[in-house]
Amino acid sequence: MIAAESFAGRFLAVVSRRSPGLRPPLRADHRWNGRATLTRRTRLTSDKPLGPFWQLRLRHQAKKRRKFRDALREATESLSPDFRMQNRVALDRIKAGFILGGQAAEQPSLDVTVAATLEVAAMNVQSRWAPSDSPLLTRAERALAPLAVDLLVAASMEASMCARLFYAKPFCAAEIRDVMIDVSMDLKLAAAALKDRASNFQGDDLRSVELDAVQDLNGVLWDESTRWPAGWASRIRLMSVQQSPGHWKVQPVSAGDWAALLQDV
Repeated sequence: MIAAESFAGRFLAVVSRRSPGLRPPLRADHRWNGRATLTRRTRLTSDKPLGPFWQLRLRHQAKKRRKFRDALREATESLSPDFRMQNRVALDRIKAGFILGGQAAEQPSLDVTVAATLEVAAMNVQSRWAPSDSPLLTRAERALAPLAVDLLVAASMEASMCARLFYAKPFCAAEIRDVMIDVSMDLKLAAAALKDRASNFQGDDLRSVELDAVQDLNGVLWDESTRWPAGWASRIRLMSVQQSPGHWKVQPVSAGDWAALLQDV
């Protein structure tokens, strides 16, 4: 009798654990997948720190990114007006890579596609960079594209690490998102700096630039102190719209209008 009760008690205990009908009701913030676990939404609200090991890894990767960011900023600021004017299209291609990377890094969902997008942006910069082939290029002008690629690759590695952490430690989502926001801001600032260097020629001396070889002058900002090659000052003024007293912006010109400008000047 004792043995039977013992067996029956053990049997009921096993059935009560395995039978859905005999399980105790779960709270609304739980789900059942073989064992009771907190839902993803509940875990994300608990925002715990990553821990010293992963914080150190992320700080190390961020340090590499900032190193390339600062080097790229220094190189961008030291570009000569002649180089910037002759390579406006090439600078725009690098800028487009940073815009694409910045938009990907700021996405609320973190997955491997963010890192993949940054890798694609880096490859596009590397493959499409075509500066003027001149032996007189400065060190900064030669290093511009490699530094841009290095920055995008470093951001890609950081995004890949954050994506793995996001799925392994979803309760640390806030700290992980802060890292990616910092990445996005660095990429957007790099894009803004390149846009300014490719379009802002206020106060620059461009008299030695062969503007006939420049593919696109649309969007060029200039002022009364900008110096143009012989015969180009009046032509540029006809192509431009005044933004404020003494400050002008070159507007898009069609092929027919351009031919007319060449005849009139």
